[in-house]
Amino acid sequence: MSDRQRRRIIAIVLLLVVLLLAKSVWGVWQKNATARAARQEAETELTALKERHQALEMRVTRLETPQGEEEEMRRNFPVVKAGEKLIVIVDEEASTGEATSSESWLDKFLKPFNN
Repeated sequence: MSDRQRRRIIAIVLLLVVLLLAKSVWGVWQKNATARAARQEAETELTALKERHQALEMRVTRLETPQGEEEEMRRNFPVVKAGEKLIVIVDEEASTGEATSSESWLDKFLKPFNN
């Protein structure tokens, strides 16, 4: 084997080694990019969970007070204290809808002619 052939073989082997190393570096770079994206997503989720935790702690703290407990009970259940009275507010549409439904078909027919 001549010196020139040996150099070619060494060059080819070195080229293959460089290509294998480049492929390995590319794979590590892709894994790094994937890990960074996953980390960013996890940090975003952690921030959202911390905010939710803080809101829930505030709600629990409020519910531990008598006033907060009463507000929650009134919001979820139809309860009143002793001595309180209930006022029902009816929409205009609901009240007019009931009145027109009690009219007979003849009254509805003659209504334009009565004016």
